[in-house]
Amino acid sequence: MASFEINLIKDAVMPRSRRKLVRWALLGYVLCCGAALVTVCYHGTQSIVKLSAQRSLVVRLEQPLLTNAASAHNIAQHVKTLYGDLERTAEKLARADEFLGQRIVLAPILLGLVTPLSPDSSLDNLVVDQKAGSVRLDLIMPIKPTNHAAQSSMLLAAWNNDPHLAKRVQNIRLVTSQQKNIRGRKVFVEHFEGTLRQQE
Repeated sequence: MASFEINLIKDAVMPRSRRKLVRWALLGYVLCCGAALVTVCYHGTQSIVKLSAQRSLVVRLEQPLLTNAASAHNIAQHVKTLYGDLERTAEKLARADEFLGQRIVLAPILLGLVTPLSPDSSLDNLVVDQKAGSVRLDLIMPIKPTNHAAQSSMLLAAWNNDPHLAKRVQNIRLVTSQQKNIRGRKVFVEHFEGTLRQQE
């Protein structure tokens, strides 16, 4: 009987040249995947490092603010606290502005009253009553000379015609005049009153 040798896997095995080509292709594929994996890991690491640096910067910038505001636990709470403080300060400033708008500035009144006085006369007991809307003052003059009426008329004319004083006080008039003994010397005292103008 004759024997036959049949190689059934002869065509199933790749030739050597083709195997070499496939091996190089697989090696290239693995190298490409490895390079892609290294690139992704590198960029991921860089992002984590940047985020960590930003977080450290935020904590470093927050720290002085949080030290100044011991009750605040984070920057947002501190900002809310500062905003509340700012609103309260704005209300106080508005009230102060309203108060300052209503107050009487005495310097122009004093300047207007003192400017026309003679050197031997002086003001005494100046009262500016904002509620009553009045100004009261005493004028002290020496007993001599005796022309007090003429001096008072000239003084009233000067006061009532002064444009700066008229913006604040109007209708200044003589109420009483009498002789008095003040600090051991006899003087002539005239009492004047005027109406305080409302400031716009």
